[in-house]
Amino acid sequence: MHRRICSTKTVLRILLLIIVLNIIFFGLSRLFISQCQSSSFHRLINLSQFRLEQNGDYWIYHQFIVPLTNKLANETITLTTHGTYLDLGNLEWLLMRWSDPISMAVYVKADNFEATLNRLRDIKYCSGYGYIFDQWVSVQLVFNDKQVPNNLRALINKQEKEFACHLSNQAEESNNNIPPKHEQNDYPMSLLKNVARLNAKTYFVLATELDVLPTMQLAKNFLKLAKLYKPAQPWRTVYCVPIVPYFEPKEPEKRSDLVTLVANYMNQANVFYSLKPEDRDQLKTLRNWLNSSTSDDKIGIYRVSKSSDYCATYISTNSYEPLYDQRLIESPYIDNGFRHQVLTGLNFDFVVLNGTFMTRRRAVWSNESELSSETLTIDKASQKAHILELIKFNSLTLWPRYR
Repeated sequence: MHRRICSTKTVLRILLLIIVLNIIFFGLSRLFISQCQSSSFHRLINLSQFRLEQNGDYWIYHQFIVPLTNKLANETITLTTHGTYLDLGNLEWLLMRWSDPISMAVYVKADNFEATLNRLRDIKYCSGYGYIFDQWVSVQLVFNDKQVPNNLRALINKQEKEFACHLSNQAEESNNNIPPKHEQNDYPMSLLKNVARLNAKTYFVLATELDVLPTMQLAKNFLKLAKLYKPAQPWRTVYCVPIVPYFEPKEPEKRSDLVTLVANYMNQANVFYSLKPEDRDQLKTLRNWLNSSTSDDKIGIYRVSKSSDYCATYISTNSYEPLYDQRLIESPYIDNGFRHQVLTGLNFDFVVLNGTFMTRRRAVWSNESELSSETLTIDKASQKAHILELIKFNSLTLWPRYR
């Protein structure tokens, strides 16, 4: 009897052990499957992040470089810009002044693809601005459909940490360090401007060129103003930032620097009167605008009007400003004068800011808001019809209709 009871207990123990082992095995199996599914899911996510989009005769590789910082949309401003690898030398100068998001569209040709990658790696690994670049800069690549590299996806996994900075520096020194100013027909500028803007994640954007430098803390100081100022037309308002020319020996970083430089310039009669009359008028106007501001760390409002004077570039709301017209890729209808006419036709308000400005490097005095000479050769009737068409379609699509 005792032996039978012991035998029963042994069987029960064996059964219990089998049950426990089955539970453990089942749990481990579920965990393994879950991990595999999770890994596959993440791989699918990574695959979906490879955004290659066709746009007419061009292919766009969105977010080729993704920034590490992701501030909330209302906490900063995205500077949107464009260029080719020849313009990227100006990006380092820009990173000195702008520690906020930058969305940049880069046009790449087949014969400069490697040079473009090396220039970006040089900024990331070899310059003193690599940390800022990693934190803030997103890069989108734009290719002609006949010049797309065979395997763009392979670039994601390409090892870059062994990038030879000394070889890059030698190649840079062998070239002219001052990049040529691109003509409008060199690449589809309107497309690149739109690509940069559509990849911006913030409420406000500042569209500009790579060779233009902002004042220090522009984004921070503007947002202080934006929290207090209530525009009459929130969706139809742009905030104009004047562009001033390059001054030797260095670009002014703040308002007080510019005041001193302009005063010195005005006091040199022989230099001042050697300028063209329109350039002298612009300089006088700039002096009046400078006198309206009193602090280096504040941005105020100089005036609000329907005139686009002082509006060489501007801060705008990303969702409500018209995109650039891409139908005429080689059209000169992309200069400031044309753009201002479209905004005026859409009843935009131009809020001219003081206390801040942009500096164009290696530039000469010029009226930024006037039409280019190339545009002036276009048939006036065709230009007017084109502007009226843009105004019509943008008025239908940009804002809800109110009664």
